[in-house]
Amino acid sequence: MRRTSFVVRVANNMGARWLLTLGVLLFITSLSAVAQEATIVGTVTDPTGAAVPNAKVQVINIDTNSTLDFFSNALGNYLAPNLPAGSYRIIVQKQGFRNVVREPVLVRAQSRVRVDFTFQIGAASETVTVSAEAPLLDVSATSAPSNLPAKFIDDLPMIVFGEKRNITDNLRYLPGNTSTKSLSGNY
Repeated sequence: MRRTSFVVRVANNMGARWLLTLGVLLFITSLSAVAQEATIVGTVTDPTGAAVPNAKVQVINIDTNSTLDFFSNALGNYLAPNLPAGSYRIIVQKQGFRNVVREPVLVRAQSRVRVDFTFQIGAASETVTVSAEAPLLDVSATSAPSNLPAKFIDDLPMIVFGEKRNITDNLRYLPGNTSTKSLSGNY
């Protein structure tokens, strides 16, 4: 009898471990998927600068041609969350105004891109296309993405000039750093 209960206990423990391992893997996978998402935000206004509520905002992924529809709120603001990184075309429509198209809108992972629109009075069959403008900046973020892959850091030598590597020395490779002096005091 004890042998049977021991076997059942071992089987239950193995099942619980397998289930726990599966749960951890699913959680990690979901975190990496969330880390790749981006957001497009903006305001829709008329020629006088007044907010345009209920304007239809179509966000089209140029690579996949998938379309998501959003609407501006009472303040003219819209939000397009959870977008995969890529290149987008945004079409804004409202009766009594010309359609406005902005492309390409480049969106990077974990970024928040602001794209504002100003309608012009006219028929909805007329379209204003804006395509030759300066690249959009992510002004809502206060950090610069490093774009240093983990493999790059892992491949750096562990000993530099007879000393152990100081991981903060790698910060000099980040965008925006103008210092030539090592952060650990070495040159």
